[in-house]
Amino acid sequence: MIRKFIESDMNQVINIWLEASIKAHDFVDGEFWESKVKDMREIYIP
Repeated sequence: MIRKFIESDMNQVINIWLEASIKAHDFVDGEFWESKVKDMREIYIP
């Protein structure tokens, strides 16, 4: 079931995004994606 995002989902959503980004963009160093976690958490997802 799909439901509206709630704040307590944040860590799980971040983990899914990070793992997917690393797999989908294997030509980009994983450290780049890890450096973007804060931006995803504070800017893009909210």
